Amino acid sequence: MHIRIGMLARSTTFWVTLVLFLILNVWSFVRHLLFPVCCDQDTTVGFPFPFLIGGGNAGNSAFYLLGAALDLILALTVALVTTWIALAFGNSAPRS
Repeated sequence: MHIRIGMLARSTTFWVTLVLFLILNVWSFVRHLLFPVCCDQDTTVGFPFPFLIGGGNAGNSAFYLLGAALDLILALTVALVTTWIALAFGNSAPRS
Protein backbone atom coordinates (compact mmCIF):
# COMPACT_ATOMS: atom_id res chain seq x y z
CA MET A 1 0.00 0.00 0.00
CA HIS A 2 1.31 3.41 -0.96
CA ILE A 3 0.54 6.39 1.23
CA ARG A 4 0.49 9.73 -0.56
CA ILE A 5 0.61 13.18 1.00
CA GLY A 6 -2.92 13.87 -0.26
CA MET A 7 -4.17 10.77 1.53
CA LEU A 8 -2.65 12.02 4.78
CA ALA A 9 -4.29 15.42 4.42
CA ARG A 10 -7.70 13.74 4.10
CA SER A 11 -7.11 11.14 6.81
CA THR A 12 -8.90 11.75 10.09
CA THR A 13 -6.60 9.30 11.88
CA PHE A 14 -3.50 11.28 10.88
CA TRP A 15 -4.89 14.58 12.16
CA VAL A 16 -6.35 13.11 15.36
CA THR A 17 -2.97 11.60 16.24
CA LEU A 18 -1.14 14.87 15.60
CA VAL A 19 -3.70 16.85 17.60
CA LEU A 20 -3.34 14.37 20.47
CA PHE A 21 0.42 14.98 20.60
CA LEU A 22 -0.18 18.73 20.37
CA ILE A 23 -2.67 18.63 23.26
CA LEU A 24 -0.26 16.63 25.41
CA ASN A 25 2.59 19.09 24.75
CA VAL A 26 0.35 22.11 25.38
CA TRP A 27 -0.86 20.54 28.63
CA SER A 28 2.75 19.98 29.66
CA PHE A 29 3.44 23.69 29.11
CA VAL A 30 0.21 24.87 30.79
CA ARG A 31 0.93 22.62 33.77
CA HIS A 32 4.29 24.38 34.06
CA LEU A 33 2.51 27.77 34.20
CA LEU A 34 -0.42 26.81 36.44
CA PHE A 35 1.47 24.77 39.01
CA PRO A 36 4.97 26.25 39.29
CA VAL A 37 7.41 24.44 41.51
CA CYS A 38 9.11 26.09 44.41
CA CYS A 39 12.41 25.67 46.19
CA ASP A 40 14.62 25.78 43.08
CA GLN A 41 13.37 22.58 41.48
CA ASP A 42 13.66 22.07 37.75
CA THR A 43 10.49 21.64 35.71
CA THR A 44 10.48 19.91 32.34
CA VAL A 45 8.08 20.80 29.55
CA GLY A 46 7.37 18.45 26.66
CA PHE A 47 5.83 15.07 25.96
CA PRO A 48 7.40 12.53 25.64
CA PHE A 49 10.78 14.26 25.28
CA PRO A 50 11.43 17.45 27.27
CA PHE A 51 12.22 20.46 25.12
CA LEU A 52 12.19 23.12 27.83
CA ILE A 53 13.68 22.88 31.28
CA GLY A 54 12.77 25.80 33.51
CA GLY A 55 13.08 26.83 37.11
CA GLY A 56 16.08 25.86 39.11
CA ASN A 57 18.53 28.36 40.49
CA ALA A 58 17.53 31.95 39.78
CA GLY A 59 14.78 30.93 37.37
CA ASN A 60 17.08 29.74 34.60
CA SER A 61 15.50 28.03 31.63
CA ALA A 62 16.90 26.25 28.59
CA PHE A 63 15.28 25.26 25.30
CA TYR A 64 16.44 21.98 23.80
CA LEU A 65 16.08 21.88 20.04
CA LEU A 66 16.84 18.14 20.02
CA GLY A 67 13.91 17.46 22.35
CA ALA A 68 11.56 19.51 20.15
CA ALA A 69 12.83 17.74 17.02
CA LEU A 70 12.39 14.32 18.63
CA ASP A 71 8.84 15.23 19.70
CA LEU A 72 8.00 16.27 16.15
CA ILE A 73 9.61 13.22 14.56
CA LEU A 74 7.86 10.85 16.99
CA ALA A 75 4.48 12.53 16.46
CA LEU A 76 4.79 12.29 12.68
CA THR A 77 5.99 8.69 12.83
CA VAL A 78 3.15 7.59 15.12
CA ALA A 79 0.64 9.49 12.95
CA LEU A 80 1.94 7.80 9.79
CA VAL A 81 1.87 4.34 11.35
CA THR A 82 -1.63 4.73 12.78
CA THR A 83 -2.87 6.06 9.43
CA TRP A 84 -1.25 3.15 7.61
CA ILE A 85 -2.85 0.65 10.03
CA ALA A 86 -6.24 2.35 9.75
CA LEU A 87 -6.08 2.30 5.95
CA ALA A 88 -4.76 -1.25 5.78
CA PHE A 89 -7.34 -2.79 8.09
CA GLY A 90 -10.22 -0.36 7.57
CA ASN A 91 -11.50 -2.15 4.46
CA SER A 92 -10.90 -5.70 5.65
CA ALA A 93 -14.03 -6.13 7.77
CA PRO A 94 -15.45 -9.64 7.57
CA ARG A 95 -18.44 -9.90 5.29
CA SER A 96 -21.49 -11.93 6.16
